[in-house]
Amino acid sequence: GSIPESFGAHHRNLTNLNLNDNLLTGTLSYNLHFMHKLVVLDLSFNQLRGTISNEFLFFQQMQLLALNENTFSGTIPFEGVLDELSKLDMISFHSNRMTGTIQSAVGRLSNLRTLSLGDNLLTGEIPHEIADMTSLVSLGLEDTQLSGTVHESICVLKNVKLDTFVVDCDEVSCTCCTNCS
Repeated sequence: GSIPESFGAHHRNLTNLNLNDNLLTGTLSYNLHFMHKLVVLDLSFNQLRGTISNEFLFFQQMQLLALNENTFSGTIPFEGVLDELSKLDMISFHSNRMTGTIQSAVGRLSNLRTLSLGDNLLTGEIPHEIADMTSLVSLGLEDTQLSGTVHESICVLKNVKLDTFVVDCDEVSCTCCTNCS
């Protein structure tokens, strides 16, 4: 089934919404924006589709956003949407159909500890602004169409805090990655 359109309006005080692995279909309900207190949103391992847009601007308390293992498409809205969510600790969009580049605005997510974007159709180079993510511990960019060379400033971050850094070493030149896919 799908998430009812009225779900968010009826659950305004909910802080943790974990509906992972429930065979959910359809798109994200626009009424989720009524859930201003949401801290955890885990809709992973479903069959959800559509784009990820500005409805996430309403989740100022959001710390965990897991939408992995679905069929979301379009670009990842770092600029003007996710970069406004200063409390985010984890973003997982792994195994979807996300396209486009990783926007430089990703660097403004300074509190983010985990960023998992692997197994998507992302293109372009890995932005050097990732080095501004000083809390980052895990970065997954494997099984994408990213290319180029990992900027030295990201490797410096690797020496400080970044424990896991995975890319496609056939396409991306990386002297500090922990794993290649």
